[in-house]
Amino acid sequence: MKALRVLFLAVLVALAATACSNKNDKLLDQYEKAIQAGDYEKASEYVQQIDETKLTSAQRTRLINIATQQASKSIKELEKLNDDLDREMDDLDDDLDDLDDDLDDLFDED
Repeated sequence: MKALRVLFLAVLVALAATACSNKNDKLLDQYEKAIQAGDYEKASEYVQQIDETKLTSAQRTRLINIATQQASKSIKELEKLNDDLDREMDDLDDDLDDLDDDLDDLFDED
């Protein structure tokens, strides 16, 4: 009879751990989808609901990978925007030089 109680409690603990693990998996799925959709506010809500004390090592790794991949994408996008801005600034500098030359020409004609 005592063995049955121990077995029953072990099953309950296993079910509770599985339920938490499944909840965290679901939240990780939602977090990943929100990140991919660019909905960072929703992603933040999902990640805050994750019970970090119940994360498995695989779930921790997945969480880190999702965040790292998004950070890498964001850095690449920022680098592209920076390059675009540099090109725009160079074009503006060229335009200002042309305008300055035109003004010099205009005043030299007088």
